[in-house]
Amino acid sequence: MAEITITVQYDDRQVEDIVSRISQVLAGFPVPTKENLAENELMTTDEAAAFLKATKKQLYQWTMRTGPGAIPKIKIGKHLRFRRSELEAWINEQRG
Repeated sequence: MAEITITVQYDDRQVEDIVSRISQVLAGFPVPTKENLAENELMTTDEAAAFLKATKKQLYQWTMRTGPGAIPKIKIGKHLRFRRSELEAWINEQRG
């Protein structure tokens, strides 16, 4: 396999322009924080049951419900996963 090296030279104004364009593009993306990463992290059934202070059996019973008020779940293959933010929203709906 051949290797090719290309050297490009930019003056300061060109570099500033490139940095400015990159900054504009990146401004449209949210900055990840520990909080929003944790909200979107997938939880296992054990973790979700512990978070809800319920037994795994109770959690599985809730997952059988469908329609409005059903617990939000994600099925990956044969495994269930849950998002913390969706479970928190579901809890607030149950208080309704």
